[in-house]
Amino acid sequence: MKFYFADGIKLLTFLLLCDTSMAGGLSATNQLEKIWSEQQGVKLINAAHGGHYRAQLALADLALRQEASANTDWTEYWLEQAAKSSRPEALYLLAKVLMLKDPERQNFSRAIELLEQSAEQEWIPAQVLLADLIYDQAPQRALAWYHAAADMNNSQAQLRLGKMAFLKQEYDQALYWLNKAAEIESQALFLTAAIHMQNLSSYQQGVEVISLLSRAYDRGYKPALLLLARCYAEGVGVEQSTRYTRELLHTAINEGVPEAEACYSAIHSMA
Repeated sequence: MKFYFADGIKLLTFLLLCDTSMAGGLSATNQLEKIWSEQQGVKLINAAHGGHYRAQLALADLALRQEASANTDWTEYWLEQAAKSSRPEALYLLAKVLMLKDPERQNFSRAIELLEQSAEQEWIPAQVLLADLIYDQAPQRALAWYHAAADMNNSQAQLRLGKMAFLKQEYDQALYWLNKAAEIESQALFLTAAIHMQNLSSYQQGVEVISLLSRAYDRGYKPALLLLARCYAEGVGVEQSTRYTRELLHTAINEGVPEAEACYSAIHSMA
């Protein structure tokens, strides 16, 4: 039987969420559509029970979308069935569900094992999540997984490697990874600007810093407001302006940026 994953989710969602008691109020066309959808939903369930990997994932995904705690076990059940195929996506999703059921991380060994199996099959989300989880205990193994994902152009892994190099003040290495991540990750733009501010040699470099910070903020990275305020306070890439410095810090306060109030108070006391 030919089966399409996205269509299966749509059909089964319609089947499980519709109120059958309202069928009498539907138009003839809608009633036919509902009957057809129910038939497809039955086929999907039968396919899942028959071991169809994509059907099992579709049912697990649907249960997870219902936002009810009782559905977690239903999700886990179908992912356990799908994971028997050793497909990396199923292993990764099952690990995530097990982690959701254990927020205190009392028993993550099974989740780690599943993520390792998925990561070894080059499932990039598993490589990044696994690296995040094991970094404190096994930093070298974590770095290897970050590099594997980053080399496959995963922006999250590239950002993490860039941040690590930034914290070590290895700025050339940091810029290498941050430049790769910047197309997607707004924080990469912010960190790139912060590095350039370490060694400004021309007004034009300051203009580039302003551009990077503005793009980071426009893409949702609110802490960029603090560095923008500093640029206006020091005249980096713009004309020095206490008024714009205060306005930016006031905006940062309103948007809940940490340390914005302290910065605003410091500027105010200097007036």
